[in-house]
Amino acid sequence: MAPLNTELLLLRCLIRTGESRRVEARLRRLADGFIVSLADVSGQMQWRHYMQASHRSLSNLLDGLPMMVYRCRNNRHWSMEYVSAGCLELTGYPAERLVNSRSLTFDSLIHVEDRDRVWAEVQAGLVERGPFAFKYRLLCADGRHKPVLERGSGIYSENGGVLGLEGVVLELPR
Repeated sequence: MAPLNTELLLLRCLIRTGESRRVEARLRRLADGFIVSLADVSGQMQWRHYMQASHRSLSNLLDGLPMMVYRCRNNRHWSMEYVSAGCLELTGYPAERLVNSRSLTFDSLIHVEDRDRVWAEVQAGLVERGPFAFKYRLLCADGRHKPVLERGSGIYSENGGVLGLEGVVLELPR
């Protein structure tokens, strides 16, 4: 008989030794009864909690730095996939405004006279498969231009294709 529906429960169980375990219980209702399956997922839960704590720790570290850490696609808009909270202090825009945005692109924040040079320098670094570093002017939300230093490198697939870029943008002293 085909299952009609499935319920999933995550349970905390104590075993004889007093140790706590996480058990995933799946209950499938059939037309003529039920099927129950149990699986010990304690290891998976520990790993998930470890990864969540590591992610929080890394995010707190990056978000506290006076710079913008980023990951973006290698297109003329520099479509952002990740931007640290330092983006707000650097650009005047919250990180959420730049991530996966079509209306506010990182390219639009680069001074119009610097855009082609920035593109060319990044592409040259990608061809050489080395890091890139250069200075340019950034247009901030309040209309000011800030001199910045960007350092980054490409992210490559196993077959050598460019998947994107990672780097950091720092404000330079005037």
